[in-house]
Amino acid sequence: MFTDYVKIIAKAGNGGDGAVSFRREKYVAAGGPDGGDGGRGGNVYFEVDPDTNTLIDFRYQKKFKAENGKNGEGANRYGRSGEDLTIKVPLGTIVKDAQTGKVLADLSEKGQKELILQGGRGGKGNSHFATSTRQAPRFSQEGEKCEEKELILELKLLADVGLIGFPNVGKSTFFNYIVGSRISIVEDTPGVTRDRVYADANWRGRNFILVDTGGIEPESDDVILSQMRRQADMAIEIADVILFITDIKQGVTAADHDIALMLKKSKKPIILICNKSDTFGKTPDELYEFYNLGIGDPYAVSSVNAKGIGDVLDAVYDNLPPQTEDEDDSDVIKVAIIGKPNVGKSSLVNKILGENRVIVSDIAGTTRDAIDSEFQNEFGKYVFIDTAGIRRKSKVNDNLEKYSVMRSLLAVERADVCILMLDANEGVTAQDAKIAGEAHEAGKGVIIVVNKWDEIEKDNQTMENYKKDVYNKLSYLSYAPIMFISAKTGQRVNKLYEMINMVASQNALRVSTSVLNDVLSEAVTIVQPPTDKGRRLKIFYMTQATTKPPTFVVFVNDKELFHFSYERYLVNQIRKEFGLTGTPIRMIVREKSEKE
Repeated sequence: MFTDYVKIIAKAGNGGDGAVSFRREKYVAAGGPDGGDGGRGGNVYFEVDPDTNTLIDFRYQKKFKAENGKNGEGANRYGRSGEDLTIKVPLGTIVKDAQTGKVLADLSEKGQKELILQGGRGGKGNSHFATSTRQAPRFSQEGEKCEEKELILELKLLADVGLIGFPNVGKSTFFNYIVGSRISIVEDTPGVTRDRVYADANWRGRNFILVDTGGIEPESDDVILSQMRRQADMAIEIADVILFITDIKQGVTAADHDIALMLKKSKKPIILICNKSDTFGKTPDELYEFYNLGIGDPYAVSSVNAKGIGDVLDAVYDNLPPQTEDEDDSDVIKVAIIGKPNVGKSSLVNKILGENRVIVSDIAGTTRDAIDSEFQNEFGKYVFIDTAGIRRKSKVNDNLEKYSVMRSLLAVERADVCILMLDANEGVTAQDAKIAGEAHEAGKGVIIVVNKWDEIEKDNQTMENYKKDVYNKLSYLSYAPIMFISAKTGQRVNKLYEMINMVASQNALRVSTSVLNDVLSEAVTIVQPPTDKGRRLKIFYMTQATTKPPTFVVFVNDKELFHFSYERYLVNQIRKEFGLTGTPIRMIVREKSEKE
C-alpha cells in the first residue's frame, strides 16, 4: 500500500551570469558599460498533495532540477529568473538531508509548502563595476552555482505505536501479547528481531498499528546491529507514541540512558516500561531507579504473565491522535516470497520498495521474521511478505531457526500468491522442491522466479532449456509460469506485477455450473470414462465448491472407478478451457448418494 522511504537527488537552478556589454555613445568611454544582471535560479519547493498517499512515484523519477536563471544581456537587460520547481508529496512526508540527517521540512499540514533548496543568485553585469578610474570594466560576475543535494523522503504516518529498546528486553513477547498472535519471533537470544515488523492491534475499540523494531545497540560497529539501529531510528520517526521497554532485572544501564536521550529528542509521547517484573503484589523497589531516565512514570510489566499490560495500553490509548477511517484492503494481493536462504528474497523486496526496509547481507539466514511490506503502484495494491529461508530439517538445529521455518510456512498460508525464488547458478535443488511443495499443497498461486539471471552465460536456447529442467524437477508445478530476473540490477522486476495480478485472479476464478458442465460433457464425449470388471464410471455433473484454489466437486456413481489418470485428464481439460495459469486445481469426488 505504501512506499514510505526513498532517496532522491534535487538541485536548485544556477544563477545566470552577468553580461559584459558596452553602449556605443559619443563622448562615453568605450560606449559605457551596459551589461545586465543574470537571473536568479529557480527554487525547489515541497508541497503537500492531498490526492497522494505514497512515495511510489519517486521510485521511478529520482532526479529533480529547477530551471537555471538566464544570462544578462546588453542595454542593461536582466536575465529571466529560472522557473521554480514544486515537488508534490503526501501529507506526513519528512524531508531530510541525506548527508547530515537534518530534518529540512515536516509536511504535516494540508496545503503546507516549504522552500527546501534556494536558487543561485544571478551574477552582476559589468555596469555594476564601473568607477571613476575604471570606466570600461571588461568583466562581470558569474551566477551562483548550486550543487546537487541528496534528500531522504520518509512517510511518518505508517505506524501509531513503536517498540524501542535494547536487545533481549522482551519487546517481541510484549508485541505478540498485544496483537494476539506469535507474529514476532521470541527467543532468548540478543538481537533476534532485526527488521521492522508491523501488525494491527486493538484496545478499547481503538485500532492502531504497532511496529516491533530491531533492538538498539548504541555505538555498535557490527554490520547487523548498525542496521538494527537504522530500523529503530525510522520507527521513532514514523510512530505517534513510543514504548521504551527496559529490563527491570538488569536495572538502568548506560545504554538505557543513551536511548532515553535519543527518544526525548523526538518530542513524542514516551511510555517507559520496566519488563520482567514477574512478582505480584507491591511495587518492586527496583522500579524507582528508572525515574532517573527522566521520561516519566515507569510501568512495571511482565509480558510473560500479562501483568500491567492493560495499564500500558490505557496510556497508549490516551496518547494516540484521533483515529482515521481504515482503508479498504479487499483488493490487496498478499505475496509471499519463499525459497532457500540467500537466494535474494530480501533483495527483491528492497528493489520493489525502493528502500532498504529489509536487512540484506550475504550471511545466510539474515531474515528471521516474516516481514510484511505494503506497496501500491499503477498495477494495484500489494503486501509483500519476505520470509526466512527454509532449510532442510537436518540443518535446522536450533530453536531460533525452527521458529523462522514455522513463520515462513505461516506466511505461505496467509498469502494469495507465492513467489518461489530459485538461484540461477544452482538450479532446482531437493530443498527447492520441498518448499515448492508447501505452496502447492496450500493451494496458493505460484510464480517461479529464477533470480541472478544476469550471472548466467546465455545463448538463444538457455532460457528454454532452463524452463524444461525446472518443469522436469518440479513436475507438479507445471501450471506455474517462470520468470527470469535479477533483483540486483532490476532486470524484469517490473514485469512481476502483471504476472502477480494474473495469477491471483486465476487462483480466485469462479466458473458457473452450466458452463462447467458443458466442458465436462465435451470432455466425456472425447474420452470415455474408464471401466472396471464390466462396470463403467458415470459422471453425473460437476460444480465448483470454492476458490483459492479453484476446487471442483464431481458427482459419480462409484468413487472407486474414478481413476487418478482420468482425474488428471479432466483437470487438463479445465485448464485448456479456462486457463487457470499459476494455480493448482483441486477435485473432490463424491458419489451421488452423498450429501452435496
